[in-house]
Amino acid sequence: MSKKIIFLFILFFSLFFSKLDQEILTKEEIDYSGIIFSNIEEIEFKKDFSYFLLHDSLEKDFSSQVIPFLVSTDKESLETFLDGLSCEDNILLAQFEFGDEEFFNISNINESNLPLYGVYYFSSKCGREKYVFEKNNLYFKNKGDSISEQVLFVGDMMFDRGVELLMNNNGSNYPFEKINKYLTVKTLVGNLEGPIVSNPIFISSHSMSFSFDKKVAQVLKDNDFSILSLANNHTSNMGDEGLKETKEYLRSEGMDYIGDPATCSYEDIVQKDNIVYYAVNVTFPFNCSNEEIVSNVLKIKEEHEKEFLVVLMHWGNEYEHVASDYQTELAHLIIDAGADLIIGGHPHVIQNVEKYKNKLIFYSLGNFIFDQYFSEETQQGLMIGLELSDGKQVYNIFTIKETKAQPELTKDSLDWLANISSESIREEIVDGKIVIY
Repeated sequence: MSKKIIFLFILFFSLFFSKLDQEILTKEEIDYSGIIFSNIEEIEFKKDFSYFLLHDSLEKDFSSQVIPFLVSTDKESLETFLDGLSCEDNILLAQFEFGDEEFFNISNINESNLPLYGVYYFSSKCGREKYVFEKNNLYFKNKGDSISEQVLFVGDMMFDRGVELLMNNNGSNYPFEKINKYLTVKTLVGNLEGPIVSNPIFISSHSMSFSFDKKVAQVLKDNDFSILSLANNHTSNMGDEGLKETKEYLRSEGMDYIGDPATCSYEDIVQKDNIVYYAVNVTFPFNCSNEEIVSNVLKIKEEHEKEFLVVLMHWGNEYEHVASDYQTELAHLIIDAGADLIIGGHPHVIQNVEKYKNKLIFYSLGNFIFDQYFSEETQQGLMIGLELSDGKQVYNIFTIKETKAQPELTKDSLDWLANISSESIREEIVDGKIVIY
């Protein structure tokens, strides 16, 4: 249990058992599990209300008396808690329909399609005045979307060309500013589409040869990346020396790497907890044969029989939303050899999801950080959360949208993805959660 949750429970029970008496604050339709309280008698409401709602710390609070967000999954306990509050001493700043939702507050978020539930202001006399906050102040996410999973997979990342220019002008952490709150998972895995070197060469804004400044390694570490795949067609852009430097920079920041741009060796596989990660690049026809890949998967599975095996594939035709026959054939061979999950990249757009022999194949997650602004599709991507528990695999599907190389979490419909994916999981894709037993 995280320190924040422990703190909230302690706070909840300390308030619950405190002797606040007199009038009931409210009991109308207490179908809530989230509330924010303050004992300040008067609040000056401003259009931007987010500056005092549940920040990691309260340094921006207008008063040290604001009580942070309280969580209770027990309706009866919450109702009793409300009964014990004094109208004279407390103001219920916000009460919102929670149910199976989880509350997040993100300052400056600006998603017009975020759901907003009943939010009310209660005066110090317990009179209720409805006050609807601006949507950029409150963010609700389904508990399955809390991105607290064991593993989170993101798509292709490139830090040269237009992305590098934006980082130089706006700070090294610029690409992650709108998404990093969601990246604090146990294991964060991404595809690093280029080498990290001491002397990067900027060729042009249209160059297809990439090199990243050494500061990128620190930026990736600061944003909680654990494993980077080097099995793609760009980590060799600065030759063997560039690849060597990349590995050294990642190691120096305590991150692991998997795969190779030119071979399908499994020397660089990584095991974290009960999951093994293996990566292969097949964008070059001379890289690896299907037979070599299958042989490696069989060997890895033999050596790690009890572990969950994830294979990251760099493959497919660019800008096509449906996997090629070659991808499908190879994916089935990899699953037959013992892989438990396949995560793909390279097409720069999202591709279909397939359920094969009760295993999932995400053929392409699309771009995560890139400067391909020429189409809407190349600025969209998926993040896939994985949780292994109680004999089941839970996959949560998150949609992201890039704006000038800054990914943001969205609530975009997944209907179109469901329509091109395996029929047996279409309803689950629309819901954003697939469960495999």
